[in-house]
Amino acid sequence: MVRTIFRYEFKQLLRNKVLWGMAIFLVLCSAYAIGYGRRDYQQFSNQISEVQQKQAETYQKLLPRYDSLSKLGEKAPQALKGEYGDPSMADWFYRRYATWTPSTLSALAIGQRDQQTPFQRIRMFRNVLVPELEEINNPEQLLTGNFDLGFVLVYLLPLLLIVLGFNALSHDREQGMLALVQVQGVRPAQLMRTRLFLHFLILWGMAALLITVAFAWVNADWQQWPLWMIATGLWLLFWSGILAWVNQWRQSSAFNATVLAGSWILILILLPAAVNFLNDKVHPIEPPAEFMAAARDIEYQEWERPVAQVVADFRRLRPDLSSIAIRDTQAAQIYFYNEVIMSKINLQGTNLQTTRFKRMALEKKTALFNPAYAYHTLLTQSAGSEISNYEDWFSQVKQVSTQNRDYLRSLGFNKKLVTRKELDELPVYKASLTSTNVLGNLLLMLFLCLLTWGLAAFQTRKALAL
Repeated sequence: MVRTIFRYEFKQLLRNKVLWGMAIFLVLCSAYAIGYGRRDYQQFSNQISEVQQKQAETYQKLLPRYDSLSKLGEKAPQALKGEYGDPSMADWFYRRYATWTPSTLSALAIGQRDQQTPFQRIRMFRNVLVPELEEINNPEQLLTGNFDLGFVLVYLLPLLLIVLGFNALSHDREQGMLALVQVQGVRPAQLMRTRLFLHFLILWGMAALLITVAFAWVNADWQQWPLWMIATGLWLLFWSGILAWVNQWRQSSAFNATVLAGSWILILILLPAAVNFLNDKVHPIEPPAEFMAAARDIEYQEWERPVAQVVADFRRLRPDLSSIAIRDTQAAQIYFYNEVIMSKINLQGTNLQTTRFKRMALEKKTALFNPAYAYHTLLTQSAGSEISNYEDWFSQVKQVSTQNRDYLRSLGFNKKLVTRKELDELPVYKASLTSTNVLGNLLLMLFLCLLTWGLAAFQTRKALAL
């Protein structure tokens, strides 16, 4: 009987103009989203390529000079030693960058990639907490977000599923067909589940086709394809459970449509907005522009202070370096001033970083009430464009920056001449694979699917008891 119902409903759907219109609408939106994401990623990768090329060109230009320093050593001309042999000058001339390079899959799930500075210059007295680019987005872009494939899957797929299944049972009741169906031995719940399962398969199949085409178009990592399919299947299954639950209320089609549209607004708009509002209240974060202004104020104020005060602050803020002998030279003074400036900006920036981590922790805790966040996070994590991926990269940048400062400090205080050997030993950022923990969000989505279908089963038993 189920097979007969399935075959009949499938033929009816093929004659349904609404379904074909929805299919065309989904394809057009997806094509635009994929093209938009691909263009955005191309601009992003071009920016990264420019700084990487700049690093390579700088290294090649410096090689003849440092080869000369290696051959001549202390006999090299004073101008060459002073301009290129000094550790701080070598650090200045050799432009090294740490670049955040999410995979090509981020063209389909942009996430936080367009909200963050994609590169940082590694330099002794450059604070990585202050971004290279002050403003990388305009307010309108920040407000509207990005129309990528992730947006289509998160927002439009449930809407199309609602359009197909809001009257999966109420339509037959309103047309007087439900009693006739029951006479033929078909239970209403069985009919509804068969229809919703068919709708689920159709939309999941369309999503599979779009995801496959998108992966091929942007040359994405195919190892992430199963994750996208499983996550999308769970997302559709979650909404199918909501449809099954509402359809069992035995209300009119208009009532079902209103409730389901309200559910879509609640889950996809109101709940994420409520989480952001709660985060802003519990963990308010300082705007980046204000932090950068405060960092500049610290820098200007420190350079106007007497050397004795700065040295005292240096001893207090950097007790690990208190054994360094104080020499009344311009280079030493510059070093002390910059170390104090870095320490004070780091102190203020640490508070900012701590607030960011607290906000991420709160978002994860509220994911149980925010399924759209769980699904979207799965997509962005697989693409390496989620905010946690950026924080992992940023931690690596800070480590490389610290290594660079320690190495240059040892060269400077040991009066070491920088030659080709020391140039090649200057720390350079090397991208490492970041861990992607998606199991938690997958289990959460599975739990939500079981919850909605459990509610639907409870409502079915309740209806049979009446």
